Amino acid sequence: MNKKRISLKILLYLLIISSTSCIEKFDFNGDKTKENLLVVDGFISNGTEPSVVYLSRTSEFVGLTIEGGYALPERNAIVKIIDDDGNEELLHEEIELKIIHTKNEDNDSISFPVSIIREGKYVSNAGFRGQIGKTYHLYVKTLNSDEYISTPEKMLAPKGEIDSFYFNLGSQEKFDPETGKITYPYGLKFYTDLTLPVENTYYILEWLATYKVKMPFDTNDSVCYANQYPVNQINIINSKEENVTTLPAHHIAFFPLSNKFDIGFSIILKQYSVSKDAFEFKQLLKNQLDSKGTIFDPIPSKITGNVKKLNGEEEVLGHFGTRTLQERRIFILPKMIDGFEPRGYSVCGGGATPEGSLAFCFDCTKWRGGTRKKPDYWD
Repeated sequence: MNKKRISLKILLYLLIISSTSCIEKFDFNGDKTKENLLVVDGFISNGTEPSVVYLSRTSEFVGLTIEGGYALPERNAIVKIIDDDGNEELLHEEIELKIIHTKNEDNDSISFPVSIIREGKYVSNAGFRGQIGKTYHLYVKTLNSDEYISTPEKMLAPKGEIDSFYFNLGSQEKFDPETGKITYPYGLKFYTDLTLPVENTYYILEWLATYKVKMPFDTNDSVCYANQYPVNQINIINSKEENVTTLPAHHIAFFPLSNKFDIGFSIILKQYSVSKDAFEFKQLLKNQLDSKGTIFDPIPSKITGNVKKLNGEEEVLGHFGTRTLQERRIFILPKMIDGFEPRGYSVCGGGATPEGSLAFCFDCTKWRGGTRKKPDYWD
């Protein structure tokens, strides 16, 4: 299958945008030949999590700035995951139900639901998951009837084991690119001990943290649950390069001591077995981030994607593949952290008002995407 060569700098920028759902302006040396290209970022796994595919378009370049400052989401596309028996799973743009809290004209507190479409984020239906041994590919048809397809990938059997997942207290070097200063904050350093197979195996390791939030002036007198994802971090392992059957104390994440640990904190480690192509895709993205921790450094090479346009020569950015999941979760209470005293939210002082920039002091759902719904896994 003819594979496309893609621009790593543009791709890395867009994948960071899609994974963090953040809109910021970036300046870098643009290439006007790379305008309006489709960007694909997604995978299917055997876990309970939904399969997710992000679709977006590269924006026009004006001088050294992306016009509008962000990638344009690809809306209203037909997105399918198809297995080797021809079975299809139709993905839909994600709809999030948010509860809005406000006051009516009589100054009474009222709440009402609002549906928010996550533009360009396509998710599978509940209960859909990949099966080990089967082969899957992605099919996309855009609103203007352009069609795209990914190279089929087989879902591999899980190999290796997560032997343990734990934390130690300590300091970690932190570089601030704005000030150029290095600090050594004190906090929790998370590690995993792994058993690796003898044969060559490739892994992507990711994490998701969830913590309880309780605001001092919250009229509902309840807690929320907020999530934190890794940003600009790619953690991968090639068992052949490690040349060992056990890998102790592999670093996963660092969290400085903060109010995240005031009530309860949980973090899940997700270890994905992936194909060589998926690993190499992530490897080049990691090399770019690790060079100086920025997407704007000189590009050492180009990367080959696995998505192409049907009946056309249009370049397509990104990758879709299979992942086999193993996971381990831990919970942390304040008493489990030696010497830790709850920090609270000192910013919620006398100047806080329900309608101002400190509105989260009165409503924890306004704190970094917090929700009052208790996660199923939380005790």
